[in-house]
Amino acid sequence: MENGILVQDNEDGSIRWNERVAVMLKKYDRTHLTILTEGMKLMTEKGFDNVGILDICKASSVSRPSFYIHFRSKEHLLSEYIESTEFLTKDLIKWVEYYPNALDRLFRLLMAYMRHLHLITNVELFSHYMAFRILEGEDSYSKNRNAKMSELMIPYIRQGQRERLIGNQADPYHLCKSVLLLFDGSLYDWCVTFGKSDHERTFFWNLEEVLQVVDPLRGLWKMEENFPPDALLLKSLEELYGAE
Repeated sequence: MENGILVQDNEDGSIRWNERVAVMLKKYDRTHLTILTEGMKLMTEKGFDNVGILDICKASSVSRPSFYIHFRSKEHLLSEYIESTEFLTKDLIKWVEYYPNALDRLFRLLMAYMRHLHLITNVELFSHYMAFRILEGEDSYSKNRNAKMSELMIPYIRQGQRERLIGNQADPYHLCKSVLLLFDGSLYDWCVTFGKSDHERTFFWNLEEVLQVVDPLRGLWKMEENFPPDALLLKSLEELYGAE
């Protein structure tokens, strides 16, 4: 076994199985990435309901059967795009932790995640994604995302409580869970109002109340330095898939 791929040595010098499979996997990855990017481009430009599987196949130069080798549906394609576009990169975490103030860090992290979602999708596509996840009964993404966010948020909350920046002295784990539920609620509000609600402002107002932020530090989320640069929020899909 080499690099997780079965090896068959051939005395006649013919191509070994690991090399042959590696070539196939690279082609698979390139095709997968092409379908993903072309599909998202079409759905972003024309709208989810105005794009069919055949449209995506034509734009990707693949057959319909080939599409279904990679994705079960448009919803599955959309879901993979949203869930595979990572935002917790080393550079972003470094930007979040630039300030020693735990409250600044917490607000920067949440602002970054909200802005990240706005950059990689729009309200129509995100609404379809949310509906798909509810109907599928799949919550693995939320669990994985919450676990990653919690690793950062809980120490920030604990430090903020210790320094009396956060008045709510509830258990940091439960407080973190409440904040993430509040965040999800703001996303649902964004979807059901079709982007007409000021869900970002509403979320941070409610967040300050839940945390019982001390008065001098209220409104941190309005400060320009706490808005993440777009470049920190987008990680290329080519890097994610290792495509050439």
